Amino acid sequence: MEVFTYIVSISLQVAGALLLMFFSLSTKRKQVIGRFVNKNLVIRDSDEKLKYDTEELKNTFRIAYLNKFSFGFIASGYLLGIYGNLKDTNLLFVMVGVILGSVVLMLIAYFSTSLILHFSKSIKQLLTEAELTEYGLEPNMTIASAKEIDEMWNRA
Repeated sequence: MEVFTYIVSISLQVAGALLLMFFSLSTKRKQVIGRFVNKNLVIRDSDEKLKYDTEELKNTFRIAYLNKFSFGFIASGYLLGIYGNLKDTNLLFVMVGVILGSVVLMLIAYFSTSLILHFSKSIKQLLTEAELTEYGLEPNMTIASAKEIDEMWNRA
């Protein structure tokens, strides 16, 4: 019964991490742009051009990829934890190993994400009005020119 309980416990943890990774932490352009637009950072100017902070869009992709790495690490850690056994091991050695291993894995995730951001054409692609329309999104604000304001005033 103890083994069955252990299996269910680890299964729940791994399934939860994987569900989050697959469904909540999408790195698909459509989902990342949706999250970016929902931050109220996209403006349509009077020439129908989109204005937004390209670095913040890139950062939104960075966070999505780092989240994916983190949940992958969590799920893998739970699975590998099944094989762990510290019977006669020096716990100070284990602690130092965990700290160093964590730092190395975090650096790998950060630099891998930086490489993805640097080489991905999808991430470098500028956001367009057509793309927002395709995804069913709207800019957060539209700026009218003085001429457009005068025209609206004259019609009123």
